[in-house]
Amino acid sequence: MLTAARANSDAPIEAAAANGCPSVQVEGGQRTVTIYERNRVGDAQSVIHKAEITKTARECQPTMGLVQVKYGIAGRVLLGPKGKPGTVTLPATMQVLDKTGAKVKSDPVAVTVTISKENPLSYFSIVRDVNIPVKEGAAPQDYTISLAFEKKAGGGA
Repeated sequence: MLTAARANSDAPIEAAAANGCPSVQVEGGQRTVTIYERNRVGDAQSVIHKAEITKTARECQPTMGLVQVKYGIAGRVLLGPKGKPGTVTLPATMQVLDKTGAKVKSDPVAVTVTISKENPLSYFSIVRDVNIPVKEGAAPQDYTISLAFEKKAGGGA
């Protein structure tokens, strides 16, 4: 996944539903986050760091009334002009949505990388598990796993 994280793309990331698996998606507007100095959002010279989810993957094991999903995300974090070398932790969220868009589950995901002055670009790869209860009359393909960086007022954009 780290090799895949190095790829460039501006399109939404989506792994389609197949073989009894829910689809996995990261919408275009939710796959990046830029952290700025306080009250300097939008100022390119005030960027602390910028992160991007570039790839997703998943494996599924459907059972009676449940689908066990191992999902992964990969991406990169770039140190900005106001950033300092060290460990960067960015919050992200995984949500499971049913076919109506209703939230079934939600879990926080911490994206952590170490950035050095010599190498201001760092790559990450995270693999997690989620068990999704499949309602009677539904199929695992009726669900979507949605991943996004959390964007908080003041420092994220």
